[in-house]
Amino acid sequence: MKVVYWLLWILLLSIWALLVGGIDRKIVARLQGRYGPPFWQNITDFVKLFYKKGKVASRSALMVVDAALVMGIVAAVLALSVLPFPMAGGYFQLLSTNGDLIIFAYAFALMAMVYVLIGFGGKSPYTLVGASREISMLLSYEVPFILLIVALGYRAVFVTGLPVESIFSMSALLVAKSQLGTLLMDPIFLGTFLVLLVLGPAIVGSVPFDIPEAETEIVDGYGAELHGPRLAVLFGLKHMKLIAYSYFLWMVFVSPASGNVFVNLLSTLFGTLLVAIIINTIPRAVSGRFRIDQGAKFYLLGPGLASLLLLLLTLV
Repeated sequence: MKVVYWLLWILLLSIWALLVGGIDRKIVARLQGRYGPPFWQNITDFVKLFYKKGKVASRSALMVVDAALVMGIVAAVLALSVLPFPMAGGYFQLLSTNGDLIIFAYAFALMAMVYVLIGFGGKSPYTLVGASREISMLLSYEVPFILLIVALGYRAVFVTGLPVESIFSMSALLVAKSQLGTLLMDPIFLGTFLVLLVLGPAIVGSVPFDIPEAETEIVDGYGAELHGPRLAVLFGLKHMKLIAYSYFLWMVFVSPASGNVFVNLLSTLFGTLLVAIIINTIPRAVSGRFRIDQGAKFYLLGPGLASLLLLLLTLV
């Protein structure tokens, strides 16, 4: 029965991801003095793309593109499967192992590789530049992201007193949160949360770090040759990546636990919306796009050094 609930939860999150994207477009439009589309516009766009006929550009490698999209769907589901979802009396993890934090980190790396494979699968200079930019950004933010995951694991074991085998376990973080009330009460966890927020725009591909898909420079980058159902899947994956990362930050660091499943459900949905607004909507509304060298330097010298310092403080 829990598996059925989990499948329904994944379906709900998929719809919610598109709605959050629509709310994001509405808020950005209002902040910029425009009326903007209705908040359900992304769902309309997603469905409309599936009715459009055609394939990717004739010069593209269809097998590579299709394999990359399937890999992206699997990675998104895998990332959500290690995160707890609301149940009566608390939360439940479908996939709970001693290394599920590492699985979560690798799932996000796989979702980034989808863009790389699709870009190099095409022959357009726009897709190739977009893919190369995605690799550059991945190398820039992945290093601090992995360091923060390690710092989280070590700090959770230190706070809870769990055995060292639980270092990379999501359940250790949940135990720490139950002991502290919220992980934000601990200075190391708080610092990690803040740096993860700063990493958010690059991980989800938001302005000012949407460099690999810059429409005004490289015509949508890696996705320039896609249309129809394949573009719809890529469109949905981008929103699932945003909601999965927002869900991770809210569920692990902030979310209150309640005995009522509906309270847990609503708090999770609106909590992910709040985090998505912080890491995606606000940067999009107030900033312009960085150059690729600016984005790389920002993450290696800013969050990179901060994540290293947090890890050292955790090990001291």
